[in-house]
Amino acid sequence: ISNEVAEQQGVGTSVGIGAAVIIAILIILGLIYLRL
Repeated sequence: ISNEVAEQQGVGTSVGIGAAVIIAILIILGLIYLRL
């Protein structure tokens, strides 16, 4: 059970990091677009 929980937490962390990266990229692109 502990292994399954660890895997679920790992997946959740990966999804959170991926979402944060995507949001950061969108913000950067938005700032570049506004400056043009």
